[in-house]
Amino acid sequence: LRAAFLVPARKLDLQGYDFSYADISDLYSCNLIAAKFDNIRTEACLIHCIMNNASFQNARMRGSRMDKSDIQEACFKEADLRQAKFTNTNLRGSSFENATCNETSFYGANLIGCNFKGADLTGAFFSGAIMDKSTDFRGANLMNACFEEHRDYAGNLLAKGVDPRSALYDQHTVFGTNPGWFDLEQIQDMRYSSGGLREGMLYQLAEDHSVNGETAALHFI
Repeated sequence: LRAAFLVPARKLDLQGYDFSYADISDLYSCNLIAAKFDNIRTEACLIHCIMNNASFQNARMRGSRMDKSDIQEACFKEADLRQAKFTNTNLRGSSFENATCNETSFYGANLIGCNFKGADLTGAFFSGAIMDKSTDFRGANLMNACFEEHRDYAGNLLAKGVDPRSALYDQHTVFGTNPGWFDLEQIQDMRYSSGGLREGMLYQLAEDHSVNGETAALHFI
């Protein structure tokens, strides 16, 4: 089914199918174990699906939703996942090496054993996520990433804060804030809205906040 068009579907058994370069529509509660989605271009929802050992290499999935799914040992290497959502998803052992994850939400996700080496996680959202020293952020860019607890307007705790130092990082891992970005509360409100951030309003250039041509960063000590 390479380069095919897949219409919206529910509860299909598509285990092992190759959808590389395909045009994917919304899929709900489908069996997509070991399926291949390499180089797809989509904003589809893949919700409540089983996608263990699936491959999304070089996929462009900006704004896609993969909430409440089981995606263990999957490969998102060099994928474009800007503003994608993995809310309450089990991503145990999955690889996001060199992926672009700006404004991606990992709210409440299981990130045990995940590989984020070299990933751009600028502005990513990790509140309530589960991680430990097997979660690999070496060489990742975590500028403006949010690890804080999340409360509703009444002050009720919805998700616990996460200490990124509980994960694995090195001298090349970038932490800190860029004042050229939107206010953090404004970004969080947009993340929880159905629309998200509008295209073209995601980032401001960091040139005005750079040192010797490089973006200023804060590193944990």
